[in-house]
Amino acid sequence: MNTITTNPSNNLTRTPVSPKRPTETAPRRPPNFRAGKEGMEHAPPPDPVLLGCHVLNPLEERQPTHPSPRARASSRTKPPLRGGGGRRPEEGTQKTGFLRPEESVAFTFCHRQSANGCDLPPTAPARSRVRATSFMMRDSHTFWSLMSASNQVVEIQPVAGPVNGSIRPPGSKSITNRAFILAALANGPTTLAGVLDSQDTRVMAESLRRLSLNVEQDLERKTAAIEGAGGGPRASAADLWLENSGTSIRFLAALCTLGQGRFRLDGNARMRERPIGPLVDALIGCGAKIQYELATGCPPLLIDAAGWSSRRVSVSGNLSSQYLSALLMAAPACGHDIEVAVEGPLVSRPYIDMTLDMMRQFGARVEEPSPNQFLIASTGYTGRHYSIEPDASAASYFFGVAAVTGGTVTVEGLNRNALQGDVGFVDALVRMGCTARWDADSITLTGGRLKGIDVDMNAISDTAQTLACVAVFADGPTRIRNVAHMRLKETDRVHAVVTELQRLGVRADEHEDGLVIHPGPVTPATVATYDDHRMAMSFALIGLKASGVRIADPGCTAKTYPEYFQDLDQLCAASRRGQS
Repeated sequence: MNTITTNPSNNLTRTPVSPKRPTETAPRRPPNFRAGKEGMEHAPPPDPVLLGCHVLNPLEERQPTHPSPRARASSRTKPPLRGGGGRRPEEGTQKTGFLRPEESVAFTFCHRQSANGCDLPPTAPARSRVRATSFMMRDSHTFWSLMSASNQVVEIQPVAGPVNGSIRPPGSKSITNRAFILAALANGPTTLAGVLDSQDTRVMAESLRRLSLNVEQDLERKTAAIEGAGGGPRASAADLWLENSGTSIRFLAALCTLGQGRFRLDGNARMRERPIGPLVDALIGCGAKIQYELATGCPPLLIDAAGWSSRRVSVSGNLSSQYLSALLMAAPACGHDIEVAVEGPLVSRPYIDMTLDMMRQFGARVEEPSPNQFLIASTGYTGRHYSIEPDASAASYFFGVAAVTGGTVTVEGLNRNALQGDVGFVDALVRMGCTARWDADSITLTGGRLKGIDVDMNAISDTAQTLACVAVFADGPTRIRNVAHMRLKETDRVHAVVTELQRLGVRADEHEDGLVIHPGPVTPATVATYDDHRMAMSFALIGLKASGVRIADPGCTAKTYPEYFQDLDQLCAASRRGQS
């Protein structure tokens, strides 16, 4: 049993994979440092000798630099991958006891090596030889150990026909991290079921421990127990390392301002490019003193907290709904009634509805007398048992499998009334020609002849990359609009999707607020993922219908779904049997 426990004295017993902040103020790493936790020395990937090796042609494609404007202007290297689901095998160890052949994982992993066997960065000369292995595995720890190794590439094997099956994705990242915050603010204990175990949720849980909250997790049973503080954090000082988890740094920034003391919040290189100014301005309006260490409007933040004094606060909502969610969740524990108002347009409104629903389930009283104006009573929260539904954003990839292969896939644990607005992705696929059945505890999608559509995805932008990849196989172009805020996510997602579709030979046009996809033949290539989990997961769908699609750095899925490629392969296994 993988159990994580802690107590307010910070005597920790936890699994080996744990977020760790480097001791330096600014992260530094050698140019070819691509895997492992921050601050840890790079270890070479395991020798691929599990069931047999073969050599692929050298990878001619060069991975681009990070597509965001700031990153294009800088010379920084791409942040390393962090592990999320298991341990790297001991050097020289050969795994045994694999699955039966019909259950084998149909992926090919390869990594670049120089003549002396040392790993090379993805920009290494094409003459560098490429070693590869096709293999089977028996568990997620073996799988993830290989996935998280340096410079890995996964080649997606096309299916022979329609994919049919059912799957239950892991718990929602958005709900898990909100539940952690509400439980921390609550009076009394809270137990959570269906907790997602991923990089984003681990940095959240570890940060709560650093704030002297008692957090216990059973990773196998997917449960967590939190003893609430009945308000702000108990600790008077803490240094929090949030990797690239936007929900974590934003929600915790608001939580910390309810306390008394000094708190520092930081993350990886991409986090230091993601704006947090609207939330900081609002929290300063609440009475907090906050400084930007780098004076960029982005983390790291230094917070001197003394509680909230204001009874009205406003926040901009046009860049991210997480700023508003952070304020809303903290408000019932601030010690007095407060009004929270949104300035200008609000993106991703379904996530605000999710936040409000969860707040009320933990005992908050919130009114919305006019759109985007919230009156919150000083009720605090009460600990409770709370079940986390499967991740609807992750479900979009499996609905996409049905759409591109013409199969039928059932996603269990979700329905029309799910907390997550991303179930609306199904409606977009229906517009493209699929059919859907909504049941009390599942959604079933059957693929059909796909047609291009013009769609506003502002409310469900986390599924826009999925739709873009499905659109490759439609009759006619697809226009995705009103998603300019995607440029401020883990990467500039609009630019990244256009770039990688073009790399695959698919015509794609970039617009300020979105993109247009023109269906066409797919050219074999290695897709760069920019340390963005959704790039890796969505582009894998193209490989189910077109050969030669390889996904670089598949380990980036650790952010929200460490076992994604394993689950995808299991779903597609029956459609691959009999292939030579």
